[in-house]
Amino acid sequence: NFDNLPNALLHLWKITLRMLPHEAFDHMESESVALFVSVSFFQILTGIFFLSLFVAQLGSAYQATFIDMVGYARLNRGHIVVATMPNVPQARWNSYIASLNLDCRIEFGEGDVGLSGGIQILEPGSLNPTTEEKVRRFAGTTSREAPWPNEEIQSEEDLHTRFNHLEKMIASSMKKMSKMVKGGGAAGSRMGSSLAGSQSSSMSGSSMG
Repeated sequence: NFDNLPNALLHLWKITLRMLPHEAFDHMESESVALFVSVSFFQILTGIFFLSLFVAQLGSAYQATFIDMVGYARLNRGHIVVATMPNVPQARWNSYIASLNLDCRIEFGEGDVGLSGGIQILEPGSLNPTTEEKVRRFAGTTSREAPWPNEEIQSEEDLHTRFNHLEKMIASSMKKMSKMVKGGGAAGSRMGSSLAGSQSSSMSGSSMG
């Protein structure tokens, strides 16, 4: 049955779908032990694969169901809150609003005061690390009557071009500095040689006198 590749694939497919009779396994065991061991190993692998696939499908279905459950729970909680609010006394409601401190500005970071109208929740800095600034800042007046500034979104190509220009500027500056250092060394050597020559001429003149 496993003489060529098509027959082997067909029988392996039948084994996977449990369509091969038990007599075929008995015949396979009596014919070749190595073939029987290989087919048994293939059955184990296919069983593990289909079991893992089933677990993955269950996990995905549970995740989608959990998202729906959370959404329905929030809607139900909102309905309860809306139904309860008319029964709350006005004084108690005003006290609750005052305890939230919604007029106080919230800090984006330590010393970085932001906007008001929210509730600040502190967390460790290592809990949600960010490598990119999420708060977009604009220079100018903070008046509400002023128009909102146009946001310039820089593409990766523009940033790459700016980085290349910066690298070229740094390279040219390093070349100029190296030339200045070399020029200063050569001028110093020339000055040293001229001083040595003048000292030798003065010494020879004094000896002749």
